[in-house]
Amino acid sequence: MRYKVISFDADGTLVDHQFSHIVWFEKIPERYAEKNGLGIDDARSELFRQFGTVGDENPDWFSLDYWFHRLGLGDTSSFLEEIKGLEILYPEVEEVLEMLGAEHRLIVTSNAPKEFLDIELKSIEDRFDQIFSVPSHLRMVKKDPRSYQKVCSLLGVEAGEVVHVGDRWFDDVDSPSKAGITAVHLDREDQGNSDSVVNLKEFGKRVLELEGNGFQ
Repeated sequence: MRYKVISFDADGTLVDHQFSHIVWFEKIPERYAEKNGLGIDDARSELFRQFGTVGDENPDWFSLDYWFHRLGLGDTSSFLEEIKGLEILYPEVEEVLEMLGAEHRLIVTSNAPKEFLDIELKSIEDRFDQIFSVPSHLRMVKKDPRSYQKVCSLLGVEAGEVVHVGDRWFDDVDSPSKAGITAVHLDREDQGNSDSVVNLKEFGKRVLELEGNGFQ
């Protein structure tokens, strides 16, 4: 069979986790510390306590606008300018997108807020038919299989015509699988799971093998 759509997670799949780590663990705590006269460790602890009151099954947990409003950190515009340039694509990304994009529709299905994806994927955004921030665009989270069903509906395809790859088991494998999508786990640390791939070139090979083609 040939898949019509190939879906990619963003952070940890297309873009190094460094971006989200610096934003949530360094940049936002620094702003919160400055506003409230706290040391950075105390600010970070208080922020994580507040994050925990929302939880990652709520789309607001992923929303920069929500947290800036709740924490009184002001407008997000200057902050977004500040974090531009922190994004790092994994080295094989552009080659694999070019290869797979020749005969497939490529999309992104991510829990990152739209504002972050606009920055992280700026250099490759033209490669994708659609870039979905599940919390921003759908007001859902990827852990909910219905989010993947909604993406399929918006694209006008059946779940069986889609393959998704990502590095988080529940968000990128368990959930899409429950929605009927073929899901491939990306394990860049190569922890020895034979069903996983260690980079996107291996994923490309897996897809084309499933379709009965080769991959150089």
